[in-house]
Amino acid sequence: MQGPRPELPVDVARAQALAFAQHVAPTLLTVARRAVDLAEIEEEQAVLDVAAATGLAAFLAAERVGREGTVVALDEDAAMLEVGQERSAAAGYEYIRWQQGSPGRLGFADESFDAVLCLQGFLTFPRPDAILQEFRRVLVEDGRLVLTLWGTRSGNEWIDLVERALRRALPEPPRRPFPLLQPGNLEVLLQTAGFEQIELGRVADRLRFRDMDGLWQWALASREWGALLSGLHPAAQARAQETLAAALTARRRGGEAEVAREIVYARAIAPPAL
Repeated sequence: MQGPRPELPVDVARAQALAFAQHVAPTLLTVARRAVDLAEIEEEQAVLDVAAATGLAAFLAAERVGREGTVVALDEDAAMLEVGQERSAAAGYEYIRWQQGSPGRLGFADESFDAVLCLQGFLTFPRPDAILQEFRRVLVEDGRLVLTLWGTRSGNEWIDLVERALRRALPEPPRRPFPLLQPGNLEVLLQTAGFEQIELGRVADRLRFRDMDGLWQWALASREWGALLSGLHPAAQARAQETLAAALTARRRGGEAEVAREIVYARAIAPPAL
């Protein structure tokens, strides 16, 4: 699986974080809302948002716990956290704690959180089994873990569109920079980590873009494809954009182009500490 991203110049990293907040985060709002609902977050509770990026789930969790609660947004990307912190202060959520760190070695005591959230980041972790053990360790008894991740390839039409554009742009396109995990495999991982009352479900919906540039900017700002697409030679980028434009033309409905998306939601409960 994909390991940590290489360090980027500060200005480049900040530009990518701003692009993520502008183009990607809004398309994950319904995902984050559903995840927070599944986590049953209440006032004065403690919540950890792992792979928080610019903090969409952390914002929604902060609304639930209030100023007497605790929300920690954890990410390895300092630029993402910086942008998230700036936006949280502007929105009145200055009480969110923004912390840089690895999910593999959480710097928190046992049973520190009532809920752990991880939106679309789980498949980027090199050791998902070890990560789940850490999530279980920091959760209180009956604490809730909620993960979201991309579903099947057939349910996520955008994957095929981006890969087709890459095949047009490059003679030998690289492998997809992230894997797809079947829900059954995820359930096994959660069971092995000791979680109980595991519930998994798939929700299909649509990504909507006004034009090709909308999809291109979304993919360019995403953690899955951003580094790969931004590294293309300008001529290769142009070929990829032409391919995307042709694909979206056939998908226009009422002034927008719709692309299928499928999200897997997993909810699990932490048992009593060993």
